[in-house]
Amino acid sequence: MKTDIIIVEAKPETTLTINNKSIKFYPVVAVGDTKPGYVNASDSILFVFRVIIDSAPVFVFSRLLRANVNAGDSWEDTTAFRPNTFIVIKTRVDSVNVTENVPAGNLNVVKLSQEAYWIINGSSTQPFPFYKWSISDSVIFVRVKVVPESQDYKLKSYQRASQ
Repeated sequence: MKTDIIIVEAKPETTLTINNKSIKFYPVVAVGDTKPGYVNASDSILFVFRVIIDSAPVFVFSRLLRANVNAGDSWEDTTAFRPNTFIVIKTRVDSVNVTENVPAGNLNVVKLSQEAYWIINGSSTQPFPFYKWSISDSVIFVRVKVVPESQDYKLKSYQRASQ
């Protein structure tokens, strides 16, 4: 499965009233003239990537990091892309509050691992390793390892936004 990381077009959140409760939805993807997809994930950093399946692009969503996580926490996100066929991304918190040494310096990070598996007609495939992440609250992506392709991206430099 070949994946491409896509750039998310920023749009403001929208608020809908569901069962007399106001719920905020945040954009996750908008490509070209298409309408953005929204998800209710105000407590998460979302990761969106595109896979090509049967010559058609499919956007897969996962909550990369949730608020207030601890080592050992895990969650799954499911994307349906045809009847009875789903891709599931399982995210696991490997460690919190650890130092990652990258060219940009030593940064305090949360380390995560992701694996994916398919569910087709109710049967699931074996999970396969996917991504390993080191995420800092000051710069977000500090290190990204693409496991199937053995790629390892490290933050070279960054500049904090003015407050």
